[in-house]
Amino acid sequence: MEIIAAVAVAVGGWLITHYLSIKAQNKSFLNRVLNDARLEITKAIREYQDWLGQVHTKILFLSSLSEVGHPIDWKKETDRFTELFSRSRHTLTWAIRLEDYEILFPNTAECRKGLVARDIQINKYVSSLSTELQVSCMLPGKIQLKRCKNAVKKANENVQIVFDQQHLVEDIRIYLQNICLSSITGNKIPERKPLDPSLPRLAPDEQGNLQIIEAQNTRKSKNEKPKRINVTGPFISRKTAIDWPQGGTTKERYETWLRNLRGSLQENRGFSDWLREKLEKAKKLKLKVRIHGIPQRIKLLDIHDATAQIIDEITECLFPREEGKPTPQVQDRHFWKIEGEKFISSEERVEVEIEQF
Repeated sequence: MEIIAAVAVAVGGWLITHYLSIKAQNKSFLNRVLNDARLEITKAIREYQDWLGQVHTKILFLSSLSEVGHPIDWKKETDRFTELFSRSRHTLTWAIRLEDYEILFPNTAECRKGLVARDIQINKYVSSLSTELQVSCMLPGKIQLKRCKNAVKKANENVQIVFDQQHLVEDIRIYLQNICLSSITGNKIPERKPLDPSLPRLAPDEQGNLQIIEAQNTRKSKNEKPKRINVTGPFISRKTAIDWPQGGTTKERYETWLRNLRGSLQENRGFSDWLREKLEKAKKLKLKVRIHGIPQRIKLLDIHDATAQIIDEITECLFPREEGKPTPQVQDRHFWKIEGEKFISSEERVEVEIEQF
């Protein structure tokens, strides 16, 4: 009986060990299949993001050069953009791979369809710009220049769709990494939560299926008008007021300028409350500054320094620093586009115009 018992224990131990070994091998095999699929999809996503990044960068580059009046070889840039567009037919590899492995990642089906629909819009957008540039380059001189500039300007107004797509497919990449590797490593990458709530993102619903969260209701209204304030009195540069009093200005006059600015912000509560809300919600903003002054002050004024100073002083007025602490340089980063102009005028004043970008 003892021999039989010993044999039974040995056989039972072997069976348990064999069962656990098979289970571990199956788990290892499944993990390997999941990770191989993830690597294939990730490679395709990276290639897609690279293409989107090149489109985004090229449009911003041409738009920036066009705005400042820098000479552009439109024929050469059109050929480059056309070549970039020709590669769009290969950009949906990531979606094909994701569909191929849908049995492994079933929760990605709905968001994949949504992202493919967005990609169709992007291709129409890129195709439209490519066609317009090609047609414009066939036209003579000034007509060509005007049409190319208008085409790039229009494209730049809608370039956000490309930027959004880059981040949405990055959300899928992070999701796949968490699904495949978090159970092995014990670590998990947190979901992306944009500072700007109007930007789209991916998030799971109650059933765990990934969905595109649009939040379009928080985007800028097309009818929203720019907000403006006028600061009466001359603009005084803080550098000039402190470092070069012999130039006709003093620190006291700089303090007067600051009082005028604070007074305008206090009187225009609608402007101040609107701007404070936009900054707190991390909205992208566009600012225009027009400085009017007498010739001896305006001619020597560095408009770039002046504009930067005005942004700094407005944000400091709205978000004053706590006593004994440095001014937090966080609010002025939300101004994505800045323009400054100076005008010779006997009526010295500063006009500030801000709108959501």
